[in-house]
Amino acid sequence: MNQQPFFYQLARPVMTTIIEAHPGEVQPELLNLTHELHWDRDIEKSVRILRTILHSLRDLLTLDEAIAVLLLLPHAMRALFVENWNTADLPSVSPEASDFLDVVRKKAGKLAFCDFATKTETEKSVCSVFGYIQSRLTYDQMLGLMRHLPSLVRPYLQLGKKE
Repeated sequence: MNQQPFFYQLARPVMTTIIEAHPGEVQPELLNLTHELHWDRDIEKSVRILRTILHSLRDLLTLDEAIAVLLLLPHAMRALFVENWNTADLPSVSPEASDFLDVVRKKAGKLAFCDFATKTETEKSVCSVFGYIQSRLTYDQMLGLMRHLPSLVRPYLQLGKKE
């Protein structure tokens, strides 16, 4: 019998209620997004990585900041951004987090070793997501987004900028 390693069992995706409720709208957009990010080799992992990065960002923001950022995101990213969001939760930054990459890896939990194996991989994923977001925004929207982002996040958004 061909049994998969334990971490593959952990990595099985749980589709969100938003994605399940609007499969015709969100799923094709997520496929396009993962293709544009060059993550289309493993769609499930790609969505998991994207979700982790967006939730890490969301959890650092106040409610007003999160709503402002949400309104600037592409549609499929909005669905992942709001997934399982308890708006009563206060923004949280781990005191030991020296930068956003630490926050992302902590958010990934047990799957960090699979999805964000190294700091370089984590940085590449974060910069890819933020670069994708930037490519969809006007200059004024970008300035608005930067105003709402915590200092932990700003360097990665700038790194993701397409010249």
